[in-house]
Amino acid sequence: METEWFQNNRDRYLPGLMTPYSDVKRLTPNTYLDVKETRVTRFYPREDIPGHTFEDQEVIRSLADVLVRQSKMLSRQHNICLPVTAGIDSRLTLATLREVKDEVEPFTFIYDESSKEEVSVAKELCGTLGFNHRIIECEKNPSQQFLDDFLKNTSQVSTTFRARVAVSISENLESSYVHLKSNISEVGRAYYHEPFLNSPSFIDGVLGSQ
Repeated sequence: METEWFQNNRDRYLPGLMTPYSDVKRLTPNTYLDVKETRVTRFYPREDIPGHTFEDQEVIRSLADVLVRQSKMLSRQHNICLPVTAGIDSRLTLATLREVKDEVEPFTFIYDESSKEEVSVAKELCGTLGFNHRIIECEKNPSQQFLDDFLKNTSQVSTTFRARVAVSISENLESSYVHLKSNISEVGRAYYHEPFLNSPSFIDGVLGSQ
């Protein structure tokens, strides 16, 4: 991987097992590298995981119920702000939050021309599920002091772009909100690429679970 590309990449995010180094791969959660046997070994769960497919409706319903219950528990403790795009992750998260939509503030960032294309889809998604939707424009560059503090107190993947997003959030949303990110499924989608390509029914299951 070209180091210059990685340094200039807006998010400095690499999916799946990728790292900035061609000969180094990430370990997936709950695994370790057995150096003696030169193989990756799963240490948890200790028992074999039953095999399922993404077409298994019982599994889909069970996972959907877990996500919905988690959303309800979170909403009882905090107001939630949720960035919404035109992507699959946003659709899934919005669906799980439908029953607590009065405690949710969905919004869409505008930070360049490409992001403007997502606004109409995000607005339509929110309207269909009964959410209010707002737009937050990330136009203001952070002060040097804010940037220094932000980069010092966040992970090494943070960039000036992320600092600009943080400024926009701090100026448009109350500090009592919990910022709920919904792109964690990218890790699974990158690792289990083929099943996700062929089986969209997990999203359909969640959308139809209420």
